[in-house]
Amino acid sequence: MQRPLKETADIINNISSSFCAAKWYNATIWLGNGRTASCHLPPAHSIPLQEVIENPSALHNTKEKKQRRQEMLTGIQCEECAYCWTVENKRDNDVFSDRIYKSHIYKEKDIKLLKEIGLQDVDPKTLEISFDNLCNLQCSYCNAEFSSTWHKDIKDNGEYKGMLTSGGHTYRQDGSLAMPFGNKNEGNIYVKRFFDWFPEIKDGLYEFRVSGGEPSRSPSFWHLLDICDNENFDFAVNSNLIMEESRLQR
Repeated sequence: MQRPLKETADIINNISSSFCAAKWYNATIWLGNGRTASCHLPPAHSIPLQEVIENPSALHNTKEKKQRRQEMLTGIQCEECAYCWTVENKRDNDVFSDRIYKSHIYKEKDIKLLKEIGLQDVDPKTLEISFDNLCNLQCSYCNAEFSSTWHKDIKDNGEYKGMLTSGGHTYRQDGSLAMPFGNKNEGNIYVKRFFDWFPEIKDGLYEFRVSGGEPSRSPSFWHLLDICDNENFDFAVNSNLIMEESRLQR
């Protein structure tokens, strides 16, 4: 039976009043442009290329994340996690912030181990990756950074002008700056180092998710499946499932 949320809150607060296990154990990594985050609330940050050349674990264990971890270990409410502090600083004991929910999925012994691990490199237990922006659709809520079809439209036909929505500026660029290695990831060191790192972390994963673009359009996705065999993690693919039958069956 899963422990109550209040118990999880007590476990992490015994380490620090601002501690969140997600900063150690959770990662989303956009390999197409070398960015990462450990939560959907703070903005993603760039992974320094030299860090990942020297150490593939820096795809997750960046110096920037370690700075935030240091703050969390010492009770500092880091600025990027303001969403949770807004909830918690209301002093309502019946309301739990995302800091509690995101820590709740990890085992008690694994959370307590983080006090000893501190600022050392740690393997993620819940991981989401995106290899590239290859996608066959051009959804209205998406943009060129995440869809090669959007990229081609804007590159061929020019930017969208006069859009009044707050997100309209995203349709004034073709995504080239956001995808420095191009749609096909030629020479992308982040993808290469991911495949160097993956054998080291796969046995400790709880959950592994692949997003896109559309993953089935990515050669890297199929390479990933080729090297996976009898892994125990939960595996999810964020797919639009709009494809020819042969690709779907594969």
